Amino acid sequence: MPAKNSTMGALCSLCVFLQVGIAEDAQNISPEAGAMMKQYENTKDPDWLLKAIASVDRQKTSGTAEMLAVRAAMLRRLASYYDPTYDVNPPPPVQSHVMPPMGYDTGVPPELVSDPKQREDYARRIEENRTNSQRHKTQTAIRQLMTKVVVLSLNAAHGNLESVEAQLQGYEMPQEMVHTMQALARETKKKEAKKAANSDKKK
Repeated sequence: MPAKNSTMGALCSLCVFLQVGIAEDAQNISPEAGAMMKQYENTKDPDWLLKAIASVDRQKTSGTAEMLAVRAAMLRRLASYYDPTYDVNPPPPVQSHVMPPMGYDTGVPPELVSDPKQREDYARRIEENRTNSQRHKTQTAIRQLMTKVVVLSLNAAHGNLESVEAQLQGYEMPQEMVHTMQALARETKKKEAKKAANSDKKK
């Protein structure tokens, strides 16, 4: 494995997506997946990210190197949406229904609240709750999807973390994902070794 400093230099704690790679990534990711990523950027609906990952899974490649390039491109795009300041645990306070001013039924639209100050406060709390809910849903999904892409990449590379890291040189990844990659690489190598041992026994 490369020296720790060089590895961590390429995969450090701050999630900074270098804009110079966008054109290269667009070439590696299929037009279908790219369109879905664009939909996410416009709507912030993480369901589009899930669809993009599924599209990448279906994308035909000529071999392991091309497959790793495609998945590394997707991982870099996901990293650009990753918010390093967001703490998934515990999640932000999200309410199924924001409590309306006294005397009003749950779920009443703010415009039906007669008092201006109460109406403004109620509308503000509804918007804060909506923002917190969307942020939680989005950042949780991004973390899950990044892990999924790492697993797919490591499987394609037969647990060879260096091969995956080589595709990410020059890009800084979240520290959380660095640890995940290292742990998954160890697990994948164990599975590969077990598979090879079982294969040898059958010979």
